Amino acid sequence: MIFAKLGCITSCLRRYGAGLKVIFSGAVMETSSSVNTMQRQPSRLLQLMVIVAMISISVILILVGSGIYQVFERQLVQIAEKDAIQAGNDLLHREAASLLRTGPQGQVDLAVDMDRLAEFDQRLRQTLKPFNIVKVTIFSPEWVVLYSSDRSLIGTNEFGNDRLNRALKGTPDSQLVQHEKISRPGEPRPSIVDVVESYIPIRVGNGQVIGCFEIYRDVTRYRQDLLSGVIASVLLLLLVLLGVFGLSYLFLRQAAKRLQAAQDEIRRATILDELTGVANRREILQRAGIEISRMQRLEEQALENCLALLVIDVDHLNLINQEYGRAAGDDVLRGLSQRLAGELRGYDALGRYGGEEFLVVLPASTRSGALAAAERFCQKVRSAPFIVDTLEIEVTVSIGLAIAKVHEPSFEPALKRALEALARAKQQGCNCVVGAEAIEPPDHPARIMSA
Repeated sequence: MIFAKLGCITSCLRRYGAGLKVIFSGAVMETSSSVNTMQRQPSRLLQLMVIVAMISISVILILVGSGIYQVFERQLVQIAEKDAIQAGNDLLHREAASLLRTGPQGQVDLAVDMDRLAEFDQRLRQTLKPFNIVKVTIFSPEWVVLYSSDRSLIGTNEFGNDRLNRALKGTPDSQLVQHEKISRPGEPRPSIVDVVESYIPIRVGNGQVIGCFEIYRDVTRYRQDLLSGVIASVLLLLLVLLGVFGLSYLFLRQAAKRLQAAQDEIRRATILDELTGVANRREILQRAGIEISRMQRLEEQALENCLALLVIDVDHLNLINQEYGRAAGDDVLRGLSQRLAGELRGYDALGRYGGEEFLVVLPASTRSGALAAAERFCQKVRSAPFIVDTLEIEVTVSIGLAIAKVHEPSFEPALKRALEALARAKQQGCNCVVGAEAIEPPDHPARIMSA
């Protein structure tokens, strides 16, 4: 019983293992296709590795458990076959007078006296009792059942039975099977047992095969030993694998943290200005390009939601550097970036354009709104002196403002106009805002965009 159940479970596990193999392959393909993303997300890569590890452990346990079961099963079948051969030899030796007869030409044949079948059954039960055998069938070389503990089989022909054919040719054949309602010799009540079915050749003195025993040996009592052995082996392997993968996970987790920190540092160095901590030139220009593309996709809304560019320049920074030192000038730039960042909306962007110049990208803005933001920046900067060590340094900024136009292929024309407006602000004495376009009331966006 248990072997048939375990065999069914093993078959299911094999199919499950095949499914896991597909999943595992899919996970590997996902890893390959997502390598660029994983390079930036070590924690996500670690999670994927954990998933792959768990799938691997499951596959290993299934394959090893199935393998151990098959090894134990083969050993059990081999032991049962040896016992069946010994039982057959003992039976032939003890019942030679009842089973063997000599023909007129001296040949030895099998024969069973049907008139003394009850007596033969009794002696057979005593002979086979030590071997825990539940059924015996005796075949002639012509595949005819001469005797069986299942009386209904006597006289039937098993022609076409490949296993029987191999035994009649001299090769024993054993297999672990489940049979229901097998009648033990002398017991009318049937039972359900797990058996090793063995076909054992019957040989006479010269080695000639004159028939075959079919012997069913009950191995049900070994089912718990087999099951316990498989479970113990799989659990032991599970503990070993969990230990190995657990240690590996700890090492990989630490490595992933260090890798994440290194990548974050590299990313900051790639997109942030080292001195001020705001976006560097490359990053802020890329952001401007993204926003102009978004505005062009929403062209029907562009007259009301414009993209404004503000170029902010620190007035007289060279004089600050000469009077207080370059370190003081650097502190002013850092403080300035912090004040400007505090005035931005959540979707605005600030970056260092170069030297003492900053670029602010104001998406979804109007001309009047951009002008008000620029005035707010100026006021914020000059509202309080910058504290450098124990010094108080008065700082002002000049701002050039431009509105990107929908029909323009990129933000660069607007940036050029903003730089030109900044130059005019410098010419007008600094500490002011100059727009590239003529100042219009906020309810005339069309004229602003076409300026």
